[in-house]
Amino acid sequence: MRRLLIPLIAALTIPTTLNAEVTENPYQKGSLMFYITRSYNRLNAGDYSGALADYDIVIENKDIYKKSFGDLDEFDKFYMQRGNAKSNLGDHSGALSDFNKALSLNSSNPLIYYNRGLAWFKLKNTSKGCKDFRKASSLGDSYSDKIIEKYCM
Repeated sequence: MRRLLIPLIAALTIPTTLNAEVTENPYQKGSLMFYITRSYNRLNAGDYSGALADYDIVIENKDIYKKSFGDLDEFDKFYMQRGNAKSNLGDHSGALSDFNKALSLNSSNPLIYYNRGLAWFKLKNTSKGCKDFRKASSLGDSYSDKIIEKYCM
């Protein structure tokens, strides 16, 4: 809990190009935390275009994120979620690009392999999709096991 709280407090005090005013509310419109939060909410609500726009802002401000949080340990999730938004909008090739970037940041996240596998399936490349599902399964993703049994045997 302490690891999450300290970067959040630091994010409050760093002026950004998004919102140059120092504020006590990190979720104020225009702040990086505002776009991070809204991107997740939009994606979960099915507003894929809105989520994509917000993820673009977050990813464009990677340097501010790194200053605020001290590292990019969780940044792979933004690329993965942006890839999910793109995939839901039918841009499966664009999604693959984001999933690849996410994997370059964190190659041990089974959800990235799972989502990339789905994108490969949408692009009718079942062999690459199955390879990703097998990797996700080897990293502990049980949903991949069901897909492998049905489509990759």
